[in-house]
Amino acid sequence: AIRYFEKLLHDLDIICALSLDPVLENVLHFIAQFQKSVPDLVPRAFLQTLLVQDGKLYGRDLFCDVISRALSLPDIIGDKEFQSNEFVVQLVGYQLAQNSLYKHCMATAQAWEELAGLE
Repeated sequence: AIRYFEKLLHDLDIICALSLDPVLENVLHFIAQFQKSVPDLVPRAFLQTLLVQDGKLYGRDLFCDVISRALSLPDIIGDKEFQSNEFVVQLVGYQLAQNSLYKHCMATAQAWEELAGLE
């Protein structure tokens, strides 16, 4: 039981060291590195909660903004009416990115490598 709690605290310490920089590539890299430590379900759930809150990255950055920056899309993407267009939502994959973060957080290290093609 003591080893379990030591590992739990270690995993939570790693999560607390996560930079809150809203760069999608950095977030995915962090998740991949974190999963290599084979964290238990509790730290993975905490990471998931930290990353996606109210449909936003870290609860503050809209996925449309994060993805737009990652893809270097033009400024028109920042227009809220443009962002709410269902075609744009599907095309750019805002919902896909959010769901992908959920799945990557909850995946085991082996499943993450398969998802990311790192085999």
